[in-house]
Amino acid sequence: MRDQDWAIISKLHSVKNITKTADLMFMTQPTLTKRIQQIEEELGIVLVSRSSTGVVFTSEGEYMAQKAKEILHLFDDVAKNLERINNGEEGTLKLGVSDSFCRFSMPHLIKEYNKMHKDIRFDIIAARSHEVLRMVENHDVDAGFVRGECESSLEQIVVSTDQLHIVSRDPLSLSDLPQLPQIDFIKDPSIAREIERWWGGYFNTSPSVFMRLNYADTCLAMILEGLGYGIFPDIGYTKGEKNLFTIPLEHKDGAKFVHQTKLVYHHESMDNAIIKDFVRFIKAG
Repeated sequence: MRDQDWAIISKLHSVKNITKTADLMFMTQPTLTKRIQQIEEELGIVLVSRSSTGVVFTSEGEYMAQKAKEILHLFDDVAKNLERINNGEEGTLKLGVSDSFCRFSMPHLIKEYNKMHKDIRFDIIAARSHEVLRMVENHDVDAGFVRGECESSLEQIVVSTDQLHIVSRDPLSLSDLPQLPQIDFIKDPSIAREIERWWGGYFNTSPSVFMRLNYADTCLAMILEGLGYGIFPDIGYTKGEKNLFTIPLEHKDGAKFVHQTKLVYHHESMDNAIIKDFVRFIKAG
């Protein structure tokens, strides 16, 4: 059956008259009659029988008329949704997000975006920045939020700038650090390199690493027990913790020791209305 056949059956069921249906479908009566006969032959059923007042639908015809209405509604729904997707009003946005940014910044960001785009859904993958960068480059996600250095040909928008902090349970001074136990956790390689360069600018000896961990949360739990200090790229981890001492880090020249968070994406992704609108939202930030 052709797409138009469903409209013919639905319209004929509505008006119960061959002539009126032909006019409404912009067809001649003989053409419409012939097409109805062809549909009946294709399906091996009788759709309608003629009466003095018009046409009467058979049981099979009534079933087809009901299905025709459902199918036409589906066609209309698909067309409307495709238009909304094409306009960036509906669909799914797949994002790669660095772990800490996902925890501390994404909830508010999505909440604000959702106020204007309630039909956009999110598929978010949290990972370390170098992994997110690779996801975007490989087109595994539509865009990504990465922290630290970002050597890539991808389009980049600076989203935020964060200062690194020393975090400990007890007060300390920078000059004490080489003698104190450090609790380290796995950081993105670019941030780890920045910390190493910062350390080398102040000290001639390596840090006294007492413990290495996978996650910042675990590191913070150890610090709260007084087992050592840690270097955190995001002060967000300490929010709500009253029993912590923090030192915002600076370089020797007095410049703040910071790193940037960037939204990265392929230039050609701007052909996608959803991504284009999300990028516009981030730029407006």
